[in-house]
Amino acid sequence: LAHGLGVTVQSLTRLDAAWAGPHEAWAFPMRDVDGEMIGIRLRNETGKKWAINGSRSGLFIPDGQLGDMVEQVLVCEGPTDTVAALDLGFTAIGRPSGMGQENMVAAICRRRNVVIVGDNDPPKQRPDSTEWRPGRDGAERLAAALYGEARTVKVIYPHRAVKDLRAWMKAG
Repeated sequence: LAHGLGVTVQSLTRLDAAWAGPHEAWAFPMRDVDGEMIGIRLRNETGKKWAINGSRSGLFIPDGQLGDMVEQVLVCEGPTDTVAALDLGFTAIGRPSGMGQENMVAAICRRRNVVIVGDNDPPKQRPDSTEWRPGRDGAERLAAALYGEARTVKVIYPHRAVKDLRAWMKAG
């Protein structure tokens, strides 16, 4: 998995990633704000993603929880971007998708400096024909939820030629 994703085994281990043989996929625990596992996200060899039945959506938190002394946190979309951020030397947590878990992130990031790393997803069409960009819209929505909770909030995006943080890292 590390080789295929272009990340290190050490950072995958920090997220407790493991092979889930019965599902023929890699498993990533999703945790609540106390670090308790509440769900498991799966990713197969082709990149398809889903959760084990009965899972609740949570966050990808390295080593189960963040220490009290952590002052800055990167918030990423998905476990593999979180692993890339760890490889780059950052303290990071991840959401299962570009939307959701705003209250959990706010609880973990209270009084911390936060950098949200949005994805450059292609535009999607709503039924009313308006366009939306899941990665950008989700990052902006999370930023709005963190104002007043976090010490500072910044939103960054990879270079437009790449989709997400992991691809940005692989591109150098």
